[in-house]
Amino acid sequence: MGRSTADVIGELVDRETAGDMALRAAALAEMVGEAATPDTVVVVVAPRVGLAWDEPDVRLVAGLARVLPARGARLVLLVGPEPHSAPDAPAEGLHALVPGVVSPDVAAAIDAREGRSDVRYLALENGFLLVAPGCRPAPADVPKGRFADLSVVAKTCDTPWLSAYAQCHGHELLADAGWLRDQAARRSAEGSTDLALRLAERAAGCGRGLADRLAGESVLQGMRIATQRFAQAAAQQDPPATAPAAQRAFLLEAKGWGLTMTGQPQEAERYLSEARALTEPGLGDERDRLYLLNISALNRLRLGDSEGALDMEREIEERHALLPRRDWRLEYLNALNTARLLRKLGRLEEALAYFERAFATTLGVRSSSDAVYTNFTLARLALERGQAASAFAGFLRAAAHWLALRVPESLAPRAVRSVTGQAAEPGADRVEDVSAALLAALLDHAPQSAHDDLERAARSLGGQAPDFVSARDLPPDAVVGGGVVRPGLGILATRAGVVRRSPATDSPSRVALRATVSATVMDGGPIPAGATVVIDDRLGTEVPTTYLELVESALRLEGRWLSVAGGRRELDAAQRSRLEDNLEVSLGPAVDRVEPLDGRAEIVFRRRLAPATLSAPDAELVSLVGDEPTVARLREDAAAPDVLAMLRGLETRRIVTLRATAEGWAAAGPF
Repeated sequence: MGRSTADVIGELVDRETAGDMALRAAALAEMVGEAATPDTVVVVVAPRVGLAWDEPDVRLVAGLARVLPARGARLVLLVGPEPHSAPDAPAEGLHALVPGVVSPDVAAAIDAREGRSDVRYLALENGFLLVAPGCRPAPADVPKGRFADLSVVAKTCDTPWLSAYAQCHGHELLADAGWLRDQAARRSAEGSTDLALRLAERAAGCGRGLADRLAGESVLQGMRIATQRFAQAAAQQDPPATAPAAQRAFLLEAKGWGLTMTGQPQEAERYLSEARALTEPGLGDERDRLYLLNISALNRLRLGDSEGALDMEREIEERHALLPRRDWRLEYLNALNTARLLRKLGRLEEALAYFERAFATTLGVRSSSDAVYTNFTLARLALERGQAASAFAGFLRAAAHWLALRVPESLAPRAVRSVTGQAAEPGADRVEDVSAALLAALLDHAPQSAHDDLERAARSLGGQAPDFVSARDLPPDAVVGGGVVRPGLGILATRAGVVRRSPATDSPSRVALRATVSATVMDGGPIPAGATVVIDDRLGTEVPTTYLELVESALRLEGRWLSVAGGRRELDAAQRSRLEDNLEVSLGPAVDRVEPLDGRAEIVFRRRLAPATLSAPDAELVSLVGDEPTVARLREDAAAPDVLAMLRGLETRRIVTLRATAEGWAAAGPF
């Protein structure tokens, strides 16, 4: 398989809330938009000869459609005629087999091999070629030997993606199944799930021998689970009885997982129980078995046995505690599922403890989707526990995170389902649906005494409500004026125009939601008219909910004032310096452990982030934060010229946290 079952499922857990693919597509579209001028025409050549649009392609084009008109530029989709198919049509060279624009190195390699053919093409800048769409033959009509030639060219100029394309369409005997599996994993890590699945399917179909075929099927099934293609996973043929126990157990688990998620729990139990028998304690990787027990617990719930499902989750918790090293993604899944079961059984206080334990594993790396899901989930639980004020504050934070999301379409399916009560269906207006659900939650659960005033204030703001932006998306030259904290939510503000809204992110309910959240938080307060509201998640933790947390945000973002009890306190350089000196420093909540490394150090994170290597000066500074010293004390103890700048750099990398305390506030003196 290359990776253990635990690694495959853990990847699913971390990827499902990140929205990486949508964010990357949006970032690329914005890069193109920033370079565009009113004379710019961006041409996108549509897939040819029956090839499908992949989701990243669709998101990129959607992003271009948003940003280009705002800059006066044009977007053109080029959909050419069907390729010629007459028997006497001239044979095109390899240039016509290259999907997309032909790069200079590929063109040169083809020219060196067989010369420039008579294929029609447009010469672009810097040696790139665009072959006329009508000259591109359908891959099925091309002799397989020509794809072998294309593969040779790809290897000559070291172009792996082109080699993978050639191996997918050429003769399977010339395909390298192991190499294709590796390419599938790389594309999956990049977020190109459709492409990764095609490569994995090809690898599974061209494996030589039982071991190679099983390895391919394992990778393919793992990717289907990781991309929630559960129907395909359920339809996979059963593994042979002669398969090694570990591979057979994984393939049985994957099929059982697919059956569970497609509403076939009775059939799923047959596969899952056999997989459990093959992974009894002592027979394999204990983490693999615990992840298997997790999906088994869900299937037990689908069979109507809530107590049996809870027993399985308790077993996972107990056995996980015995592992030599904590698996934070497993802890998240186990705690989250235990919380859901306890909630279903009406044991709400216990459910709260497990929800908090699950969400604690995301601290320091919490995505916007995590933030929306966490706050909305806890708000609903607060309602069930009779805590109306806490519920309203949770809905308010969820709405603030949603409004600050740069690409709202990237909200993870889990969060969409939690907020709207429905799965994120393809083609649905996700922006409007989520906004409407959050707006209803706020209005339905606003304090009775303030409900009418809130609606009236929101109506008066209407389409003139401030824009919202995440602190992580602030441009480098943005100047943060200051901040104010209300019950449950603290905000900061910067000048108007930091956010450029588009029609796609300003649906009717989203406009109304912006007005409602603005009216709730500002309440006639000190945020100037026309300002942009800054939502600071405090580096992947949570927005400020107390005055001291707002101080932390204001210091890090260089805010110039703070609102205190209806008054305003200015933050000049001397006051800022006193406050910063009294910040307490500790390891960040995302850090799992610090490992020495030849005078330096390696930081291993709990989830999502790759290990980080520290320089010797940074490693020395981190070694001094064990007893949570103040910045002032570290200035005395560390042999470094600018301790605060080093700490801020480490804080940005999620390695340390700088925290304001009541004692530090008092020690800073009045201002």
